[in-house]
Amino acid sequence: MKLKQGGYLKKLLFYSVIGMLLGYLILHPISMVIHYHHLQLYTSSLNIFRLSFSRSHLLMALYFTLLGAAFGIIQGFISLKILKKTKRIQILEDILPICASCKRIRVNDDNKDENEKWIPVESYFSEQSKVDFTHGICPDCMKKDYPDYIKNRG
Repeated sequence: MKLKQGGYLKKLLFYSVIGMLLGYLILHPISMVIHYHHLQLYTSSLNIFRLSFSRSHLLMALYFTLLGAAFGIIQGFISLKILKKTKRIQILEDILPICASCKRIRVNDDNKDENEKWIPVESYFSEQSKVDFTHGICPDCMKKDYPDYIKNRG
């Protein structure tokens, strides 16, 4: 369940365009209204709104458009990061069919029985969650499987 690179870029582009539009259509006119009222140049808000899209304010409009795009890209990165984390959590919360004997996990491709395969636990979790495994022997298994080692050691 990995997010494809093309899908990732499309989502970032989407957030960037939305941010640009918000910057140009909302942030820029609002800043103009605040600016004009701060300078006590009282005129109707509609006139200020029209003025904000004139040639004389093009540079300021570009600034807010780029600012909106930057915020859109940041929002896109955050949203995609949350999406990836959510997918990883969903994968790890699923019920895992595991062999009672060899402890391999059954993985079905397309939920069809003929496409199922059994993979080691270590491989499954390494693929799904980027976890690396190391092996050791717990004290109970050490006593059960290597009693001579315990006697010679102690």
